[in-house]
Amino acid sequence: MARTDTVLAGHYFLGVEGLALARFCLRDSASIAPRVDEVLQIAATMDDFPNSLSIPMIEHDIDEGYTIWAGSYDGPNPAIEAEQPLVQAMLDAAGVGVALDAACGTGRHAARLVELGHRVIGVDATDAMLAIAREKVPEADFRRGRLEQLPVDDASVDLITCSLALTHVPDLRPVMQEFARVLKPGGTAV
Repeated sequence: MARTDTVLAGHYFLGVEGLALARFCLRDSASIAPRVDEVLQIAATMDDFPNSLSIPMIEHDIDEGYTIWAGSYDGPNPAIEAEQPLVQAMLDAAGVGVALDAACGTGRHAARLVELGHRVIGVDATDAMLAIAREKVPEADFRRGRLEQLPVDDASVDLITCSLALTHVPDLRPVMQEFARVLKPGGTAV
């Protein structure tokens, strides 16, 4: 269920600058000082326009949010642009067999797995995402389910991929137990 609240634009801008600062700290220390200057400038002008503007923020639960996002999820999406080349390189290096795309979303990794010759099972909790995945990758077997209770037999998959979804899981233990349950001995998790 959606929850609406309001925040000051300046608080939002501080958050964005904080993310930029964290990103630059990891790769370009010369860019840190300008980010800090921007943070200080925003903080010093919090009572001025546009920082003083009140903006409504709507927080959706995970299922509702992904239902709304499904049609435009694949792009442009900076998270996918950063993640996909790394994950696909790992998938390309894995042996071919039965692959589980856990929290498959729109089926972007399932499509690559089919191209590589895998028999693919995709699992997602959102019907809107699954509808797109089924249209995109008709060769795959898509199922509705949650990471904590996968609708997949014990020791039945050679490869599991799960991407951009674990941040939504409050406790990773049940998810990792499910991955261990469905993965064949010696299988690969990406």
